[in-house]
Amino acid sequence: MAARRLRSVTTQQQQIVIGVITSFESPLQLTSHAVHALQNLIDSSPPSHVSHPIAIEMIHSDKLHQLPGLLTTDRFHAAIITNTTPVDDNFLRTTHIPFPVVLVNRAIDGYDSVFENPTAAEAAAAILINLK
Repeated sequence: MAARRLRSVTTQQQQIVIGVITSFESPLQLTSHAVHALQNLIDSSPPSHVSHPIAIEMIHSDKLHQLPGLLTTDRFHAAIITNTTPVDDNFLRTTHIPFPVVLVNRAIDGYDSVFENPTAAEAAAAILINLK
C-alpha cells in the first residue's frame, strides 16, 4: 500500500515515515542524536513532494514484538531500532520486517547495523536516507 501511494501521480505531498524505536530504559541522548541527525539530513535534501515525518516509539524491554505496525508498512517506511534486549534480538532474528531497518549496537543477520560512537546516530540516519 505504501509503495502504491509513493508511485501515484498526485499533487499532494507524500510521506515517508521514519521510526526511531527505543526502550524506556534507553539513554535519551542516543535517541536525541538520531532524531537530530535525521532532521539535518532531511533538511539538507533537495526540495521534493515527499515529506519525512519522524515518529519516536518507546517500548518496554522485551516487548518489541508488541509494537503495532512493526510487521506492516502501515505505520513506518523505515526505522532505526536501538537498545534492544536479547529477547528483542531473537524476535528480530526470526521475523521479517518489510521496510529498511538499521540497528544500533546490535549485529543481527539481515539488518544493517551501526555501533555507537559520537556519529552512530548520524550514520544510521544516512543509511536510511540512502536506502530511500
